[in-house]
Amino acid sequence: MSIINHKYKHVFVHVPKTAGTSMEKMHFVGGSGHESFQELVAKSDFNPTYFKWAFVRNPYTRIASAFFYLRNNRRIFRNLNFHDFVYKIEELIDGDLNVHIIPQYEFLKCNKSIMDFIGKYENLICHWPHIIVRIVEITNDKKLLRTPNSHIISRNNVTLFKPNDYMGLYTNELKNKIYKIYEKDFDIFKYQQ
Repeated sequence: MSIINHKYKHVFVHVPKTAGTSMEKMHFVGGSGHESFQELVAKSDFNPTYFKWAFVRNPYTRIASAFFYLRNNRRIFRNLNFHDFVYKIEELIDGDLNVHIIPQYEFLKCNKSIMDFIGKYENLICHWPHIIVRIVEITNDKKLLRTPNSHIISRNNVTLFKPNDYMGLYTNELKNKIYKIYEKDFDIFKYQQ
């Protein structure tokens, strides 16, 4: 649900599997799809003065979350176990990747503009108030602060697995493969191998 929101003067880039369902529930975010920052900047209604923001996620837990989502929703992944899923990503990495497994940095890179804020899914509850405050500062719309629960965000699309459970899916071999495939995500967004 990447969006250029003119009413609240912000640009939200939705990196798949990084709290998009939570954002969707906030009336001042809205939008649809997974357009990259580059794609949004190319639109005629892009305003570089708007607050530009996104969330990223630890590549290990993001890919585990994508595995459960894609296994239930995409035929190509339906009968794969996690090991085979990781190998399938490796096989597809230079080709036609599903939007949910494209490296995160690909959504946020742009030669013409830079992001103002990149929060982390793992710190969603702490980072969310920063988003609200920035939008209020830009729009001078203090009603947003009084909107019930506007300052509260939760992880709405949560599987039965928690981040530590996700890590239980990984062997050292699979961790190394994911690190190799998503090395730029680990480096750029400061996640540990």
